[in-house]
Amino acid sequence: MGLQPWVTGGQGSSGFRPKKRRKYDEIKTLVSSGKVNEAKGAVRDGDWDWSDEVRTRLWPFLTALHETKHTSGDYWDLVKDIFGHNRNQIPDNKVLLPGPCPPESAVYYKLDESGVSLCNRICSVLIYSYPDITYCPWLCPITALFLHYMEEEKAYASVGNLLKATNKVFLTQARLQADASGMVALALTKKFSKSTYSSLVRLLKEDESVEALFDSWSLWIFRDLPIHHMVRVMDCFLMEGVKVLYRVAIGILYHFTKMETFLEASVATAVSEHVRSLELSPARLMKKAFAIRNFRSAEIKSVTVKTTFDMKSNKIPRSGSSDSLPASKGPLDIPNSSRTITVKELLGLWQWLPARITMQEPMLVYTTDEDGCSLSTFYHKVEAYEPTLLVLKATSGEVRQN
Repeated sequence: MGLQPWVTGGQGSSGFRPKKRRKYDEIKTLVSSGKVNEAKGAVRDGDWDWSDEVRTRLWPFLTALHETKHTSGDYWDLVKDIFGHNRNQIPDNKVLLPGPCPPESAVYYKLDESGVSLCNRICSVLIYSYPDITYCPWLCPITALFLHYMEEEKAYASVGNLLKATNKVFLTQARLQADASGMVALALTKKFSKSTYSSLVRLLKEDESVEALFDSWSLWIFRDLPIHHMVRVMDCFLMEGVKVLYRVAIGILYHFTKMETFLEASVATAVSEHVRSLELSPARLMKKAFAIRNFRSAEIKSVTVKTTFDMKSNKIPRSGSSDSLPASKGPLDIPNSSRTITVKELLGLWQWLPARITMQEPMLVYTTDEDGCSLSTFYHKVEAYEPTLLVLKATSGEVRQN
């Protein structure tokens, strides 16, 4: 089984050949026998081409290590309920990315149009299945990568395992977590690569801040890294968790500060452009990332807990244009008690609402099924709420929103 049919582009090569690559069965045996450190080393040294079929077995196996008893229902039943699509049906119309996935996270890694719709469909079902998720910028790119190497249902299950993982962190699932991760990346860079941090500060222009720079740290990886590098990062990420992303970010910045001495553009723009045209091979990037010594999960957890606490208590200001806004809410938080609008229609509608509205807790306050058709009752029920969204359904079945 090779790359999935919705993947476009040539196969390419990493430009590096290690002396020996471990096979999937060897890595599985190491993990199953408890030789975790040896398995980590085998994955780090793998450097398989981005089109290598090893990932069709390795990635589902690694994500299944975090499988729990929690079940969110059969995938295809959920697809039928939400979209009305049958099993393995390629959507006729474009499926939109759900609200908790911000627009800048729409990264698809060479998927064609049908692949993009499948990716968005999986993300929508995941948001439906896990209503506690309010902001998940890594969901789309990770799902898109999985679709390169596995079928849709298995990709859904694999990403779901990462969302449910309890012993490692794989995806941020709220706005506070995402904001805190930038400050954690900053703190780790400052501690484990002091020269890199100092060089970045010197390169900053008067209207730039180092805190704002690190707001985009995960975009350097998920958005800007070429796919040949990204799949190698994902190999190790699935084995070791978010620690790998922090390592890679520091490795990127280290290489950037060694290459750039004078910038015309902002540092944020320069870093992004540097990553997109990265001169390092995937193997050399990973070598730099894993050259950082004493980079332990316990240290990262400690910094993360402290940073999150400081942000909650406003000791650390949250940067960005949405500082004062709560995390974006999903439309699926609304109790499913209205027959006027389907979940699929609600998902589509949510994409068109202004951000200031989607940041508020959605609530169903009036429905003719329960409250009748009295206009005075309608006004009485909604007068305390602002803003409100009125959905009307004609006898012909046409739905209008006002």
